[in-house]
Amino acid sequence: MIKYRKATITDFQLAFDIKSNSIKPYIEEIWGWDDEVQLKFHRLDFNPDNMSFILDDDNMEVGLIDVLENDGTVFVKSILISKNAQRHGLGTAAMTDIIERSVLINKPIELQVFKINIKALTFYKKLGFKMKGDTELHHQMIRNI
Repeated sequence: MIKYRKATITDFQLAFDIKSNSIKPYIEEIWGWDDEVQLKFHRLDFNPDNMSFILDDDNMEVGLIDVLENDGTVFVKSILISKNAQRHGLGTAAMTDIIERSVLINKPIELQVFKINIKALTFYKKLGFKMKGDTELHHQMIRNI
């Protein structure tokens, strides 16, 4: 069973640290990483209302999920796991919880993934997500109920 902690406004830096620790290599490859630029984007994007932290067995924050529910879908804006906590089933457990919630409320799940993030693409396909579309940098995916 996975544990979560609801994010608060005071978690701005922690959320940025997890982002840096998890997807920085992909951002570096696409645009290059600039701390000031990334902090600016993070300031614009950070909303603790939709965010929860994923906790490890010691109750340390090792990941986060940012999920939006609207009238027609559940949109997974982010699921980020710190490098040292990856490949331990936390992402699968978090996505399983999201999938169970979407079935309960009878809504499909949508997300997007960097095209260069082959590991994540494979991960989502194993969970039943299908390609819905593309942008220049992302594959858009959907998992119907």
